[in-house]
Amino acid sequence: GDYIIDMNTFLATYYEAVDDYNQFKCQYTTQTMCDCNDDDGKGDDFDAEVCEYECLSKYNMLDICDARNPYNDDQQQQQEKFQLADYVGCVQYQPQNQDQG
Repeated sequence: GDYIIDMNTFLATYYEAVDDYNQFKCQYTTQTMCDCNDDDGKGDDFDAEVCEYECLSKYNMLDICDARNPYNDDQQQQQEKFQLADYVGCVQYQPQNQDQG
């Protein structure tokens, strides 16, 4: 069949809409459901980053929100995630070297 717009335009627009919606969900969750504001009611050991990570984990939103795990050592190499926006834009995929030995 005939399409009103080409597939690349559709996919890019769809991806952008999904990304905007996911950003909204992440922002809404962290601001309204997490209670991670560092106010006078929190203890001296309160860490907002840990609080947000645990909250997003509770609501199964870590992948959507691209939350950084505060429990990982800063020296550990963070695995680069597949970027759908690059794929939609026809950027060549370059897999990481994954040495198993």
